[in-house]
Amino acid sequence: MYADPDSPVVRRIRADWPGALVANPVLPEISAEAVHRESARLPAAGADLTTLDQLSSDSNVALDGERVA
Repeated sequence: MYADPDSPVVRRIRADWPGALVANPVLPEISAEAVHRESARLPAAGADLTTLDQLSSDSNVALDGERVA
């Protein structure tokens, strides 16, 4: 699942999750700048690890339930 650190769902999961939180950033574009910018936001929001794994198209659902392209 993709994680938007501005989402209240992500903040709630971080607050309630006792273990390590692994998050996959939402990328507005595939570029080094976008990867760097969005990946930096997740640790600031409490993620312990950021992954850039490609998910299958069936898994492209954000934590708030919206489909991500």
